[in-house]
Amino acid sequence: LFGIVPDKWIELLSEPSDLQRGQYQIYIPARHFFDLHSNGENQIVKWLDRMNSLYMAGEPLITTLKDLDVVENKFWGIEGGYKVDLTTIVMIGVPRKFSEKVNPDVAPPPPGKNFTNAFGFFNNEELKTVPNMNYLSGETIIDIPLLGIKNKTLPIPSMTLQAKETRMSEILSSKTVTHAWDGLVGHNGEMKFEGFAEIFDEL
Repeated sequence: LFGIVPDKWIELLSEPSDLQRGQYQIYIPARHFFDLHSNGENQIVKWLDRMNSLYMAGEPLITTLKDLDVVENKFWGIEGGYKVDLTTIVMIGVPRKFSEKVNPDVAPPPPGKNFTNAFGFFNNEELKTVPNMNYLSGETIIDIPLLGIKNKTLPIPSMTLQAKETRMSEILSSKTVTHAWDGLVGHNGEMKFEGFAEIFDEL
């Protein structure tokens, strides 16, 4: 979003291959939407500070960077020269304030393990990827009698999600918005997100 890319990509700009060089000449500028130093502050450092504080407080990872300077981005047809507010929601693991309210019987951990791990994910085998669910790998079985296809195995990964992990992710997502509606306070007692009410009440 702020035009920051790995050094390796910059090196590829000097590749002898016209195709490879051309790809990165287009792709690198295409990732630049906002001025990193909008309002005289490093916005990534500011964002990381807020997210870390919310994590330490056991809160959902949501914050708004206000008055970001939009830069010209010809790849996406953005003219630039104005300001926007950017709200980000990072759904990685389960916030502590959510997991503390989940009945242990819903997601019992294996013997000898805590309810959640160090990264905030459930240790329960069925729910260990919530809310970052993985599709089930393996071959897909097609059964369409009308077309004369019966239990035919195709080398296409199955994209089916399990009902329990899907439902838990849905509940978490809903509770996240409800919990953060009036704002979120970090571990130091400072407001890190003013709340969805401030965003949607203005509409």
